[in-house]
Amino acid sequence: MTSLAVLDVVPPNLDSFDKLVRQLMDCRRVPGLVVTVVDLRQSPSDLAVPRDPLVVYRQYGWADVEARRPMKTNTRVCVASLTKAFTSTLLGIMLHNTTRQVLTYK
Repeated sequence: MTSLAVLDVVPPNLDSFDKLVRQLMDCRRVPGLVVTVVDLRQSPSDLAVPRDPLVVYRQYGWADVEARRPMKTNTRVCVASLTKAFTSTLLGIMLHNTTRQVLTYK
């Protein structure tokens, strides 16, 4: 399984985003993947007009290459040890957004 770099901004032209993802897949020989990009810089409740934080939700390639079954956004995949990376990333974000007083131990 290959992880893609986090992009600061998803281009408004999704064709260029799709091209980038396909190039990365070809380079790393990834048969299929699902990409979800969310923008959490402002929560929907902070905005005068609430918006969906979901920016991109796309599937690419094959879920099963031999059977020629395409990847779908709801295709289940084995993430194996990637949950450790997800957990540590979320913990880092949480710690970054938490005040120092909360993190001070006596």
